[in-house]
Amino acid sequence: MEALGVCAVLTGDVVASQSLSRESLDRVRSVIFESSQQLASWSEGLVPRPLEFSRGDTWQLLLRDPSQALRASLWIRSELLHRCAVDTRIAVGLGAVLPLADTLAKSGGPAFVLSGQALDEMAARRLTIVLPPLMPLAVWADLSARLCDALVASWTQRQAQLVHAVLSPQAGTQSAIAAQLVPAVTKQAVGKGLRAAQWAALSCALKVFEENDWSLLFAESVDNQ
Repeated sequence: MEALGVCAVLTGDVVASQSLSRESLDRVRSVIFESSQQLASWSEGLVPRPLEFSRGDTWQLLLRDPSQALRASLWIRSELLHRCAVDTRIAVGLGAVLPLADTLAKSGGPAFVLSGQALDEMAARRLTIVLPPLMPLAVWADLSARLCDALVASWTQRQAQLVHAVLSPQAGTQSAIAAQLVPAVTKQAVGKGLRAAQWAALSCALKVFEENDWSLLFAESVDNQ
């Protein structure tokens, strides 16, 4: 088997999981897993392996397209905040991935190493994106994650629900979103909620992050070393 090339590895753990009952933690785990399954529908091959849990509250997910790492992180956190009023820390490592082993936990490559180390080193933050230190966009990527994380920290459950609805690549209009919510709300209420959640700023960060050709950037970085 050949290496997968440049991918994104998301490693996370549930915030304050020790305070949750077994039933509540099981529900949180279920929501995280369901969110990862929904990610797989965004594009063919995006999620080559199902999300895996370890140590009860720690999880890991592999994305073949590194440009989707920021959106996927916000997708999982917004769904969890909306449905469970619980958050998860996420450390994203961008880099090469070696041929996959039978589990993600046994798989290797710089993306796995960066992601795991970053989660261990996180303190107050709940989202970080890490690239190899010599990459030209390493500082920028982490700054983008830091600023997005600060916006997520202020969300209400309703705002998290609205952001989750518009994060999908197949998201409809605000009118369609308003009609799909339970209970249904007005288009104006959706717009007001998204403004309060700072969706305009988040969408700009996502646009810039996703417009980068990460595979090309990694190749150029290697050529310049």
